[in-house]
Amino acid sequence: MLVLKMMTATGFVKELNSGHGMAVFLGQACLVRFILANITLWVSWKRGPDFWLKIAPTIMYLVTLLNYIIIPLMFVGFFAVHFEKMQ
Repeated sequence: MLVLKMMTATGFVKELNSGHGMAVFLGQACLVRFILANITLWVSWKRGPDFWLKIAPTIMYLVTLLNYIIIPLMFVGFFAVHFEKMQ
């Protein structure tokens, strides 16, 4: 954690909270993506009670859409907004 703080504090400008806040945000977002990816791998989508079999395809679709399209687009948008401050 100390190495992460030292690297980000020297790599970014003051407007972005010395970089440490951005690194924490990106780390948390990566953790969310890791959890969502594991949900799609380890949750059974074809077995279970009847109510689960009704909603499982929708949940699978939403988790996949969120993890592989929406969150990466949010990363791109975040860096597009803050790109000038990072120069």
